[in-house]
Amino acid sequence: MAASLGVTAGAVQRWEQGRVTPRHEHAIAYRRLLDELEQAIRETP
Repeated sequence: MAASLGVTAGAVQRWEQGRVTPRHEHAIAYRRLLDELEQAIRETP
């Protein structure tokens, strides 16, 4: 996931823990990725 966003796994972990706020473009890309994952899960039988 982190690689697809162009950041480290540690960066994503810090975002998820609320320790840092991602840059705007990373936040948008992260939200889109999460939306895509959610959609894929919903479509899985």
